Amino acid sequence: MLIAPFAANVEPESRVIFVPDKWLHFVPFAALFDTTTKKFVVERFETGIAPSLQLYVESMTRYGQIKEPRAPAVLVVGNPAFDAQVMALPRLPGAEAEAKRVAELYTGAHLLVGRQATKRALLQYAEGSNVVHFAGHGVVRPDAPLLSHLVLAPDERGASGVITAQELFDIRLPKTRLAILSGCHTAGGRLSDTEGASSLARALFAAGVPSVVASLWAVDDESTADFFASYHRRLSRGDDPTEALRRTQLEWVAQDKGSWQGYSTWAAFALFGATTKDVPDRERMANGIPRSSLR
Repeated sequence: MLIAPFAANVEPESRVIFVPDKWLHFVPFAALFDTTTKKFVVERFETGIAPSLQLYVESMTRYGQIKEPRAPAVLVVGNPAFDAQVMALPRLPGAEAEAKRVAELYTGAHLLVGRQATKRALLQYAEGSNVVHFAGHGVVRPDAPLLSHLVLAPDERGASGVITAQELFDIRLPKTRLAILSGCHTAGGRLSDTEGASSLARALFAAGVPSVVASLWAVDDESTADFFASYHRRLSRGDDPTEALRRTQLEWVAQDKGSWQGYSTWAAFALFGATTKDVPDRERMANGIPRSSLR
């Protein structure tokens, strides 16, 4: 119903950006399965999601404006030592292992795990980072979207062990091209009438980040660590973030060999916003899109 009407008109291996309406925002487009060809959408196209056409254009422009260094500055946060007396959440040893494996792939990466992973430290290093990877708990508040938050460790000065969507809206990350929210439901939130979910990913767009990888549902601690280790191996070699995500998903599809065993992990993550291959189309966007191509 969603893919077949246009699929024949799109070249294989093309990048398809979905701008979903309302509840379609929560559809894992890359993982839709064609029962005729016995293939997932990700096996035919690269996929991305934009909450709205306007936000996509803004993200595309922003991605092109941020200078890409030869050696990216990377911040990796994993398994923050939150106050268990305040937050009834499980510890995430897999998230700590994930953070360490990711940091090893980049020269000079800033690694914050356990008690080091405070809000103060995150904000200090994120401002100068090109890539930010967070592996930990994300708490979504559909009833109060600005209170959705990433769970962090309290610092010695008594600062809160969370960073809320409201706080992310209020900061600026001028050098960050890509943020990865490796937690549960980080793309979730209250649906807007016009621009998708009021999610933690959306808050990072407001902070100036043009591309965000986030999850559509709850994910397993250990398998997510393996997934992002594979993803960052590609990213650290210079792959475009959308391309790297697709190749990692295809790797997991091939490993499953028809069992769908890893579906709950690889299908959960999508890239929201715009990345490298999208940028050359800025001129077309600036000159206006034919009305017939809009819905």
